[in-house]
Amino acid sequence: MNELNIEQILRGEGTPSEREAFFARVAADKQLKEQYILRKNEQTFATMPYEPKLTGRRSKPVRRVSLAQTLTRIAAVLFLPLCGYFVYDTLLRVERVDEFAQVAQSDFVNEINYRVDRGVKGHVVLADSTEVWINSDSDLKVPATFDGAGQRVVALSGEAYFVVKSDAEHPFFIKTPQNVLVKVTGTEFNLTAYAERPDIHLALVEGSVELLKEDIKEPIQVKPNEEAFVGQHDKVVASNEKRVVDKSVWKEGVLKFTSTPMKEMIQRLERWYGVQINVQSRAVYDAVFTATFSEESITQVLDLLEFTSKIHYTIDNNKVVLSK
Repeated sequence: MNELNIEQILRGEGTPSEREAFFARVAADKQLKEQYILRKNEQTFATMPYEPKLTGRRSKPVRRVSLAQTLTRIAAVLFLPLCGYFVYDTLLRVERVDEFAQVAQSDFVNEINYRVDRGVKGHVVLADSTEVWINSDSDLKVPATFDGAGQRVVALSGEAYFVVKSDAEHPFFIKTPQNVLVKVTGTEFNLTAYAERPDIHLALVEGSVELLKEDIKEPIQVKPNEEAFVGQHDKVVASNEKRVVDKSVWKEGVLKFTSTPMKEMIQRLERWYGVQINVQSRAVYDAVFTATFSEESITQVLDLLEFTSKIHYTIDNNKVVLSK
């Protein structure tokens, strides 16, 4: 693999893995990082329509100045500060784009894949001491070790509860099937990112989180006791401690529904109990369900569903049929 230099990076050359290796060197080498930012700054100024020019001083006769000339001079005085802001903002955006591309295209070395099947839960401690509780029907991919190149990157397809080890110098990223990146330095949250869902859902318990997407300029900020839905639709909603905690009671062996649409409930029951549920009547989907279970069997859950929602069921081994 070729080792790219700054000029090649600025020209957009190199494969994703070669560019990833370059930014890893930038993160580890302070001098290289300063050189990169300086050249990026120079490149930005070079593409602007006006370049600053140095002129010598000379005395001028007093003359009358028109209003138009005065406004022109005021605009010139304001131009440089605005240019400075523009360059700073542009550099930040470029760095965010580079960061997103670097993480999104990164591959794992010595990958470990934690697969949690339907009907079971899992708990793992990563190489950096981050703890992860993994819900049913979920995959968590991690490197065997974090190499200290500046970032910690894992990938989740499913649902998991993270308690991320704090390390401000080495951000923790989670890649999702929705092409949304979760960026944290040390925090606690529940993340739902099943591949069949258009959006990820994040409930933040403590700390702070940034959500990055390729098609947005600014990261989406999430604060404690807030819930974020990002992917096809982007929104952050104020919540409360109880609702946020309720999102993660599954890791304590509790299955909780709160005005849950029947389609979502069926998906969660299939994962929780490892069953296959078929719906014979679309009228079944009109129901919503509120209940909490801890040690109940799938039959007990279906009995309550039949009693409260007038939904009939039949069950044969792990196959369930619902009708109205």
